[in-house]
Amino acid sequence: CSLCKTPLERVETHTFYEEDIVLPTQERTPLKTVTKRTIERGWCRQCRKWVSAVPLPATDVLLGSKVKIYICCLAILIRLSFEQIRTMLKTTYDFEVSDGEIAYILHKEADALKPEYEALKERIRIQRGVHYDETGHPVQKAEQGNHAWVMSGTETGEAAFLCGVSRGGGVVDILRGEDNNAHVAITDDYAGYHNKFKRHGLCWAHPHRKFRDLKDSDKLGRYTREHCRVTFEGFSELYGRVIEVCKTPFVLSERLEKKEELAVIFDRVAKPHPDD
Repeated sequence: CSLCKTPLERVETHTFYEEDIVLPTQERTPLKTVTKRTIERGWCRQCRKWVSAVPLPATDVLLGSKVKIYICCLAILIRLSFEQIRTMLKTTYDFEVSDGEIAYILHKEADALKPEYEALKERIRIQRGVHYDETGHPVQKAEQGNHAWVMSGTETGEAAFLCGVSRGGGVVDILRGEDNNAHVAITDDYAGYHNKFKRHGLCWAHPHRKFRDLKDSDKLGRYTREHCRVTFEGFSELYGRVIEVCKTPFVLSERLEKKEELAVIFDRVAKPHPDD
């Protein structure tokens, strides 16, 4: 024993681990590698130009594929600014990268991913229902506006985003594709979606939320708020029954029967009232 010097019994060992990072110093940068590549080239009299087996870069120093992927991760997933990316690379890896190089890398990677992006949109478009929505979203280079659009299918968890564009209806054309009859579009009542789809359904969550906020509003008088409460309860009951029907297996005859029942409730709830 380290305290009383008594011999210990039933001695056993325990193992634990400590994780840490390697801090680069001015003398060494252990997390950075430099690979020297030597390429031969020769002059072709016939073509009258220098020829090499591998295309020669325009500069003597290139960035490797790993640091390019890391820059994309920092910019897109972690959402760092160009200045923060430069600082991160300099302090941790002793890399000096300009804003122009960062922008160039992001554009090149975007071009490489464009085929997969188009395939993603097509996989969403062929589903029976597609949700569309738009919202304000800050981007680093808002050429058309600080907005983000999203398109997601009802059958898978995939979603396609379009950022840095306007809030105009032309963006809907880009997302929906040429065939606007292949699916049922589900949106809020933003005017940009009007007349864009042959089969168009409005999202029920929006009026449900609006009715709830109205019934709880302290800006309304007691009589008006009571009317809003009655309206909310009627719509909420209908909304809940629709959700329950959607959870059941799809049998067309049963759905049509339920549709007739729910249509009666819908007409009662949606009937205009002088206090609306």
